[in-house]
Amino acid sequence: MPKPYSEDLRRKVIEAYESKNMKIKEICKVFNITRKTLFLWRKRKKETGHINYGWVTLYWTLIT
Repeated sequence: MPKPYSEDLRRKVIEAYESKNMKIKEICKVFNITRKTLFLWRKRKKETGHINYGWVTLYWTLIT
């Protein structure tokens, strides 16, 4: 199983997307991720307010 992407990378990708300075295709190329991955992270942030994954998201949701 591949290693999960770091939280730092996820944050940078979402910041690049939200700044609207780059097209989705450019973001994916620069950060070496797929469009599917970007859309998954966007969806997760929209639904939970966090870009973390798994138990980390659950933990932060419970304590905040």
